[in-house]
Amino acid sequence: MLVTIAAAIAPASAGADTLDTIIDHAVDLLNRRLGGDLSDAELAEIEQSCSWRRPTKKCGLLVARCALPGGYELGSNLHRACDHLNAVLPHGALILLFHADVARVSEPAALRGADYLVTGGASARLLIQRLRLVLRGDLRAGTTNAGGFALDGSVGGGVGTTLGRSAAAGFTTGVGGSGVSGDHQPPALLFPVELFVSGAVGGRGQGVLWARADIPTLSSRRSAGTGPFDEWRLGAAFGLSANEVWLGHASSSGPFLGVELQRTLGTTLIALVLGWGSLSHGGGPS
Repeated sequence: MLVTIAAAIAPASAGADTLDTIIDHAVDLLNRRLGGDLSDAELAEIEQSCSWRRPTKKCGLLVARCALPGGYELGSNLHRACDHLNAVLPHGALILLFHADVARVSEPAALRGADYLVTGGASARLLIQRLRLVLRGDLRAGTTNAGGFALDGSVGGGVGTTLGRSAAAGFTTGVGGSGVSGDHQPPALLFPVELFVSGAVGGRGQGVLWARADIPTLSSRRSAGTGPFDEWRLGAAFGLSANEVWLGHASSSGPFLGVELQRTLGTTLIALVLGWGSLSHGGGPS
């Protein structure tokens, strides 16, 4: 029965290398063992086939079979194999956004006559649940309607955790820099501190919220004495593609829409954020 389902699913799974020897062996192994319990050695073999150290699609057929309705009813050994597979799959979260931002400057005089800031770039957050570790990176570049080259980037890390099977939260810090040439925004070295929360929004898609405060240095004009954090950002983005759920993992890839408020040089920028993103979450054992 597993072989029949494997043949039906294989063409739509994910590429020519899905039906490699690893998956063939895993499916054959389950077929042979339907009448009895899987040994520890056989479970270890399945774990190796579907380890996070290999591309996840290499165990796509086994995952699909475990997730199909009635999959647990084929025998206690398959039930155990599915539970074991769920325990060894990668758990955590990935937020990857490629975006274009159009920001309106509330007080153009603060940016030397710039009314709009237009940028494009990418943002990434990776949560490795087993380590409670978050890695992050941001980069965007663009210009203003008054000219000048804008560059804004940072990297960092921190701590985080999954929240159930379809959400995650993290706290990060790091180092970066930003500025707009032409004296619109003097360049500064930044030390950002960020809190983010992401997760499934009903069954319609994935969303992410973030709050970031920056400590700018090497620029007296940007360190205006407004408090311990002279600059900050608040934002939200929502994926417009429906969730795909398999074996406790929820993911959504496609277009997204968002908004961000940014405070710098005593003025507020209100940005519309558009782009393509991929958000995925997987809960489970740490």
